[in-house]
Amino acid sequence: MELLIALATKFWQWSLLIILVIVGLIINLLDRKKSNCTFHYEELPHLQPIKISTKGKGFFKGIIMWLLSTRNWKITKDWKYRYNGIEYIIPAGFQFDGASIPKFLRTFFSPVGVLLVGGLVHDYMYK
Repeated sequence: MELLIALATKFWQWSLLIILVIVGLIINLLDRKKSNCTFHYEELPHLQPIKISTKGKGFFKGIIMWLLSTRNWKITKDWKYRYNGIEYIIPAGFQFDGASIPKFLRTFFSPVGVLLVGGLVHDYMYK
């Protein structure tokens, strides 16, 4: 048992991930409601990365910005989606930061991976 505790504290990121997966599984098993929500889109959004400006910042400040800043994205073409039968349009030029994932969890969950479209819709509706 002592070995398991030592490993869990040494590899705390993996321990946290395992706990989150177990909690998610329990919630999934207990939640038997069927969702009536529908979400549909024809094509993925057209995106352009926004440059992280490190020019003139110096070596160490550039490294800190690279480690701590978040990549932002801009929609280059109007993007249409339907939620519960109602069509919404996110206009070209809208900027967002992908899914808001804490830095220490980005090893496991990419803010521009599977969570990208959800992050886009969330950020647009929030603004």
